[in-house]
Amino acid sequence: MFWMKKCLAILLTLFVLLLFICCDGSSMELIIPQDQLKSYSIEELKTVFDLHHEEFDQVAEIVLRNEAMEQFMLNSQEDVMSIWSEEMSIYFSEEEWSVIKELFRLTGMNRIERNVRSGKDVIKFLYRNSNYTTKLFFCETNDENDLWYHKQKTTVFRKIEDNWWIGYGADRDIGKNIMP
Repeated sequence: MFWMKKCLAILLTLFVLLLFICCDGSSMELIIPQDQLKSYSIEELKTVFDLHHEEFDQVAEIVLRNEAMEQFMLNSQEDVMSIWSEEMSIYFSEEEWSVIKELFRLTGMNRIERNVRSGKDVIKFLYRNSNYTTKLFFCETNDENDLWYHKQKTTVFRKIEDNWWIGYGADRDIGKNIMP
């Protein structure tokens, strides 16, 4: 009986270890393959925005109005809620997720972020290379407190249209939420 319990404990430990190995983040499925991710200069991103303005508006609205994500944010100890892997689909309807995935596919986006605390009513669309991240911001309120948080973490921050800003910053500004 003792050996049986010991074997069961060892098997359970191995199972838990295997679970951690499989769920360490590197096994997460990206929304688009890594070789399709793009980075842009500010001017290039402005052109991409102009080409896909309607899609950006639609995705910003979906993310900003998402009640499940809002509840997670209220309960979270995280600083940033990031959308970059298929695991985030649980927060969206099938139709909403399809719209989000299409914008990733069309633009080669690295991720979408929404801050949990400071600047939380701003949706960021990020395009990253090894040196910097070009960012497109959506903030419908023009709330200076929300915008101030993002302005201080962005090297260039300029308005391109109502509710839309563009900028870039070094990856040191991104913090611990670096994509694998």
